[in-house]
Amino acid sequence: MFCKNTKTIFRNSNGQISYCKKCKIYYINFNNILLELYIEELMYLRDLVLNQEKWVARNKKLIKSETIPIPTLQENLILLFDKNQIEGFKELLFMKKLSNKIFMYYDYSLN
Repeated sequence: MFCKNTKTIFRNSNGQISYCKKCKIYYINFNNILLELYIEELMYLRDLVLNQEKWVARNKKLIKSETIPIPTLQENLILLFDKNQIEGFKELLFMKKLSNKIFMYYDYSLN
């Protein structure tokens, strides 16, 4: 879980993303979800979210149409979002606002 060296680097109304320099782990707290990700995993998740149309099409028969499925590296876990939630989740993943709301922004390099 969170260690003493964790600092919040971005937050919106749905959650926050924090980073621990010592552990090199990003913590994404979104509504009732907490993800602990290394940079490679964060970049992978970003790619999945950017290509969400692929996952919607693939799961069309299993999931109601207004739900957006995002797979995870854990094969038996798929995160489900509605259209508003996915926008808030994108804001956290990319650490920038996507709407006209005002959020805190810190520029921590992902390199």
